[in-house]
Amino acid sequence: MANRQLAENRADRVIIIVGLAVIALFFGWSAFRFLCDDAYIAFRYVANSQLGYGYVWNPPPFLPVEGYTCFLWILLLDFVWTVTGVEPTISSNWLGLGFGIGSVLVTTRMVCSIPFCSKLSPYRDVLLTIVMLGLVTNATFLTWTSSGLETSLFNFLLLAWVASCFTTRPNSRISVLAISLSSSLLALTRPDGLLFAVISSAIIMAEARSTPTRRRVTVFRFALPLVLPGIHVLWRYSFYGEWLPNTYYAKQVAAWPQSGVRYLTSFLLEYGLWFWGGLALWCLVVILRAGHFEYRTALRAPGQMTRALVLIAIFAHLSYYTLIIGGD
Repeated sequence: MANRQLAENRADRVIIIVGLAVIALFFGWSAFRFLCDDAYIAFRYVANSQLGYGYVWNPPPFLPVEGYTCFLWILLLDFVWTVTGVEPTISSNWLGLGFGIGSVLVTTRMVCSIPFCSKLSPYRDVLLTIVMLGLVTNATFLTWTSSGLETSLFNFLLLAWVASCFTTRPNSRISVLAISLSSSLLALTRPDGLLFAVISSAIIMAEARSTPTRRRVTVFRFALPLVLPGIHVLWRYSFYGEWLPNTYYAKQVAAWPQSGVRYLTSFLLEYGLWFWGGLALWCLVVILRAGHFEYRTALRAPGQMTRALVLIAIFAHLSYYTLIIGGD
């Protein structure tokens, strides 16, 4: 009975912390809300679709050109306009706020899933408060919950993918479905999301090898969402005549690490991430030195290959934008 009461009290505290974070997010979103000029590219494609021309920049007799890099976002804006009559200039920022709230909820789940020992468990609420405070005071996060772009959607899906890989039981049907679906939606949202779809395929293949043969068919059946990016790529080639969006060929000429390193350094300084990164590192060192974090058990736990591949994917994504694209 006492344990149940403690669990209920903890749930109440989590709800209060998250509720305050969502309120802060709303006011931050209101303060930073804007529409980026690039968003009107997507809006034009949606408008042409509403006129019956499909996702084209110019109607016939002009040939279709894929000048956007956010297919799923365009589908979503088009769907909302069709169902509700609300145009993308209005719906996009409200959708961005919704996905921002989703990011808060997914982050909360990950924090609550950290394997602390009994001595540190009472401090989980403190950690959650610090994480929420860092999130809702981050100007970049608040700014890009609006803008009209797909950034908030991509961030939410990426967090959902990481959470699926880190907080679900390996080899379970829910785990395979969550990993495959979130990574597939990432690939449909932006072309660089294909990286996470490829990594997810490797994760599922690796986990399937440790699964009894009779269950492998079930595992692969729940991984079927991974065929969606392939279908989209084939549709893109058949409709636009190119394997990648036109913007990729227009912008990507050669690697530009000099710009990327300066961009990343400026970003860390301007938004104070050096402080939060230093604080996180200090907390990690304190926890490890105290011996309270059960890292030895965690390292031997199932799913370590999955966690390693997740870290590789995130590092590769950051490195690509920093060293190849030159910052973004």
